[in-house]
Amino acid sequence: MLTKKGVARLFTAILLAGGLLLAGCGESRVDTGAVESPESVIKRFYAYIKEGGPTAIAEAYKLVDERCKLSKERFEAIVRKYPPDLEVNVVGSTIKDDHADVNIEYQMASMFGGTYTVKTAIPLRFDRKSNSWKVDFTGETVDDQKYTKNQ
Repeated sequence: MLTKKGVARLFTAILLAGGLLLAGCGESRVDTGAVESPESVIKRFYAYIKEGGPTAIAEAYKLVDERCKLSKERFEAIVRKYPPDLEVNVVGSTIKDDHADVNIEYQMASMFGGTYTVKTAIPLRFDRKSNSWKVDFTGETVDDQKYTKNQ
């Protein structure tokens, strides 16, 4: 017969075993300690761009990796050309060390009429100084040779 202490130990052991089993399930993630996931950063980034206006565009620019050689003025000129009804859907992501790729889809008008779906990956880098993911808007911070070897 189990005592109260024995039942408590058994219950604790079952919870720990269940927790360890569940910890192995799901997506593989690198724990960067970031408060916000790369997917959330991308959603916020494109929400600011869609909102438009100087304040929202400035907020979007703050999410760009400072290693990108892109002035604020050039960034504004580029994103102001985006369609005002741009809807970006995050469809997945991969994280490897301090690099993440967030897969997105969006609709673009076709010159032949109608729309077509664009699928692309947006690279992000983890910025240890700010403890946050930053958008590599220009793709300049991606080491193509090292990155493709590790894929």
